[in-house]
Amino acid sequence: MKKNNNGENSSSDKTLTRSAFWASAAFYGLIALEFFYMFSPFAAYFYGVYGPGLELLAAGERTSRLIAFFMPHIARETQSFFIT
Repeated sequence: MKKNNNGENSSSDKTLTRSAFWASAAFYGLIALEFFYMFSPFAAYFYGVYGPGLELLAAGERTSRLIAFFMPHIARETQSFFIT
């Protein structure tokens, strides 16, 4: 950190710190919005309407990678000690 003659941090360091704070706040804000979106009735509508198309993509050999890469948050029914 650069310090000026008075021993205080320079204004560029304060600006960088402020920018990092707002970038991290925006990032965590997006995470919170995604949580509320997935909890809302719109998510049920989205998967109800687009679910058959997503299943069609998942069934294809070439397109199944798209679902695995872009939609990793789709829950699948499995046998697990924690789920059952």
